[in-house]
Amino acid sequence: MNNNGLAAPVKTQDDILSMTRKAFGKSNKQPRSLEQRLQGLSEKDLKLVLQTAQFVKLANGMGKQEPYQVTADYMYPKMNSGIRRLVAEVLDDAEPLNIPDNREAERDRLQQATLDSYAMAMSKSKV
Repeated sequence: MNNNGLAAPVKTQDDILSMTRKAFGKSNKQPRSLEQRLQGLSEKDLKLVLQTAQFVKLANGMGKQEPYQVTADYMYPKMNSGIRRLVAEVLDDAEPLNIPDNREAERDRLQQATLDSYAMAMSKSKV
């Protein structure tokens, strides 16, 4: 079947280039604000974010305070990461804790300690 009728679009090299530039090029858009992202949620997801935020806030006040993102990640590891991020941002917006998230630095420290112990073991076994 021939799709080259009068109304069939003709793809040119420029069309393909403009599509790839649009898909992968630098975006001039500003990131959406927290309020815009919350407004873009369905009613069900908004209720989930707000209810989860209440639980995270409550749990974070019971013991050693941690960044809201750490508490949300610990409490809800199987929840959509975008929802967890929104929960943490809502809480940070309402009551900032200004506590740094040191999970990456701690992970890197443990990895380096493990690599150092392997290197030490390897150097002893060669002697």
